[in-house]
Amino acid sequence: MVSPSFQTLPMLIVEMVVEYLEERTRTSLDGSIDRHNSKKLILTPLLWVSESWRVAALSSICDNCSLVFNNSAKGYDVIYPAWPANFSLPHFNRDKLAKRIVILAPSWNKICSGAFSSTFTGPIYECAMFPTATSLMVFLSEDDDPRPIKNACDKSSASSLASTVRDAAVASFARSLLQLAPTATGISMYFCTAGVTIQQNKGLCNVLVSELCTGSVSRVEIDSAPGCSLPSLQLHGSPGLTSLIQGLGQVCAPFARIAYLNANTLKELAIRPTSKTEWHTSIYGDTKTPAVYTSLTSLILPIDGVPRSVKWAEIKDAVPFPALIKLSIYGVYPFDDNLLYRGNGRSLKALRIPFGAVARNILGKYRMLSRSDITRMNMVDLDFITDADNMLVTGRGNTVIKHQMDRMLEVTMQLSLANDTPDLQLFNAIKTAPRTAILQHLMLCNVPLDTDKIIEVISALPTLVSLSCELKRSVPSAKALPLNNQPNVLHGKHYPLSSNFRRLMIMTDNDVSAKKIASVSMQIAVICPKFVHVDISIEMRKVFRREIAWAMVNQPFKPYADSLRRLI
Repeated sequence: MVSPSFQTLPMLIVEMVVEYLEERTRTSLDGSIDRHNSKKLILTPLLWVSESWRVAALSSICDNCSLVFNNSAKGYDVIYPAWPANFSLPHFNRDKLAKRIVILAPSWNKICSGAFSSTFTGPIYECAMFPTATSLMVFLSEDDDPRPIKNACDKSSASSLASTVRDAAVASFARSLLQLAPTATGISMYFCTAGVTIQQNKGLCNVLVSELCTGSVSRVEIDSAPGCSLPSLQLHGSPGLTSLIQGLGQVCAPFARIAYLNANTLKELAIRPTSKTEWHTSIYGDTKTPAVYTSLTSLILPIDGVPRSVKWAEIKDAVPFPALIKLSIYGVYPFDDNLLYRGNGRSLKALRIPFGAVARNILGKYRMLSRSDITRMNMVDLDFITDADNMLVTGRGNTVIKHQMDRMLEVTMQLSLANDTPDLQLFNAIKTAPRTAILQHLMLCNVPLDTDKIIEVISALPTLVSLSCELKRSVPSAKALPLNNQPNVLHGKHYPLSSNFRRLMIMTDNDVSAKKIASVSMQIAVICPKFVHVDISIEMRKVFRREIAWAMVNQPFKPYADSLRRLI
């Protein structure tokens, strides 16, 4: 029988597992189990419930597992981004089941001289291979001293031989990496080699790219560090290429042409064309017939990704992205909303666009949603960039943002708002949301709210399930709150019950204490019968639980002890 994936398990089971793991962690930190074993905490909640559930959970952990190789004698470390580092798992060979291999490569000098063979590949060969790895990430470091390569290039009598030797060394290095993950279909390369000139790196980069990007690779991502301008890479797309990612660094490669040649298979594309010609190439290639990216669901246009001179209307009668689901645009520049016309946005479910001075060109003409026949979006992520011309700080803008926010809340299930400067106009637009809003998940960045405003947002959005926000520092302690009925607990105000709200995440800094978070959480629990989880760091959890426990047996929260007990 095929074991279910962790994502297919019932949400209630998933939440129970997560809460169990968190409880075991808190128990360990509180010292109620053997302290000597706390660093080797064995997490087996599913082992005693269901074998298929246990396998599914372990598989999920593997998906988030990275093996990080470095050029030291230690060899490699195991990293679980979403799981505490001090957890161990029984009956589970975590190394062999890793999905992601991360290579912190030695410098170009060491690679070219073959010095990596003993200090870097030794531990690799001891580990043999990782048959389940699907992704290989390579970080190439900057040389401490570029003179050995430069000297080899300056010796004209031996320059050809030196080049051959260097290329062979790089090719050998690349092949040793591929041995680690023979079934990897994703290759990511990050060049951090500003210490060596472009010309000296050109051949080495091309050798590495050609060796790693073989015919079996379906995902290619290339990026460079700030200040590192890579030479023109001889990048060739493979027949089954489904994902092509051009990073924000100065990477010069024929991304547009490769995208055009793989239009039928690409599902994810991040392209940063630097000229009108290059943007045109991604649509037309060398022909007059526009490509149709029939499978493309995600399009990312990084900072200044579309040249200012480009107008989508110039691509006449083209519908290149009929299946587009996610569109992300970064940067501040005039945006041509024709990008979503003619059917290109009919399937759009996630939109990330800048908001601010360019709002008149984007959301100021919010008809792009209706003209694209979008009636229900899953996610909208807006960057509010404030400046002197920002419509948020103008009298006219107050009306515009309210109109836009109402429309957005009616078509969006997940909304993320980020503002460079705190602005309560965002809050005011949300707290008067239309009753037709369907929003379930809301994130407010740099819009600090006090307790009353957090509760107002929850009450204004009856469909809201989770809220992420910043907390104002001037939040009263629970011990200073008045008597024991709901209006007094909530500062004398009545709020309707919110039957869907379940999770609160407070984006904290060192000035926001666990006591303040506990105070907010207790007041939310009064009006939210399903409120069960507060995202808080392990370090703050002990104080948080103590505050909740105190409130359960004291006024004014004693009548709500059952509701508060769910938060502990």
